[in-house]
Amino acid sequence: MKIAVINKNSDERNLLSSIYSRHSTHSVIWTASCGGDGLAKLDNHQPDLILLGLDLDDINAPEVTRKIMDKSSCAILIISPSIDSNAGNIFESMGAGALDATKTPECDDIDDESVQLLLEKTKIIQKLITNRSPSKTRSAPSAPSNYPIVVIGASTGGPIVLAEILSNLPADYPHPLVIVQHVDEQFSGSFSNWLNEQSQLDVRIANNGDKLEAGTVLIAGTSDHLTLRDDHRVYYTENPKEYVYRPSVDVLFSAVAEKWNGKVLGVLLTGMGRDGAQGLLDLRNNGSHTISQEASSCAVYGMPKAAEQIKASISVESIDDIVDSILRFGNKTRNVVKSA
Repeated sequence: MKIAVINKNSDERNLLSSIYSRHSTHSVIWTASCGGDGLAKLDNHQPDLILLGLDLDDINAPEVTRKIMDKSSCAILIISPSIDSNAGNIFESMGAGALDATKTPECDDIDDESVQLLLEKTKIIQKLITNRSPSKTRSAPSAPSNYPIVVIGASTGGPIVLAEILSNLPADYPHPLVIVQHVDEQFSGSFSNWLNEQSQLDVRIANNGDKLEAGTVLIAGTSDHLTLRDDHRVYYTENPKEYVYRPSVDVLFSAVAEKWNGKVLGVLLTGMGRDGAQGLLDLRNNGSHTISQEASSCAVYGMPKAAEQIKASISVESIDDIVDSILRFGNKTRNVVKSA
């Protein structure tokens, strides 16, 4: 896989190049010290993956991400030495199209945890961009619950869309929401806190055994899959182990389709790959209303497109229309939404 690095710190550029040359079959084809230089090089030499630093002098990382997405289909991995202090920039960049984020390695030793994490993320991204879809595993059906819930899946570009949706739901929204967003577990706490700041609802990481309650938004928070037990509480499972997407939208959606007999609204948002498409079809086949995000508002039109190809979506909607659909599902309208 061809890799490029945009980072103003020359030591970090050299370190990243050294890691790939010493410990992988991937090659760094160019580096750039600023966003403008990187965009210029992108015109002539397109990589498969760009490692993008947050601290750029000329153009901020979210804007560079948007410009890269306009020019190219290459994946973007945000590299940051700090998570909490840069959470806003990280999730804004992911909302603009960055696929994931990881900490900046401090050395090029293969035994270093941060180096292993970078190489593992690179391996996962390579699988994603080659569009390998995992086989489907179904669990046995069980006795369902009977109150309405909203389930949402998102990947690349999802954070900004999720913030837009949650910021428009009132504090008295009557149904629980459960969200799977592809984000590394080291960022999940910061991600849920960031979303909580945008919303009048209680947004938090899902814990094993949590019950789905009105006014609460549960976010998948580990690299294991978020699913449902027979008692209709959420829990994490490492199976299916072979899934590239971790946590998987398919696993959550399919579990809800099998275990829940109350009304369900399933929403599949922007993202790379095919995760969520089969699960959305399972929901539709079980009588739930299903929505996929329309192409022009997607940072990456991958997951919704896959859902539409297999006719998993009853409707294809803009972000504003998705907000209205969620409000109507709760018998709410925009004119009752309080200003933040």
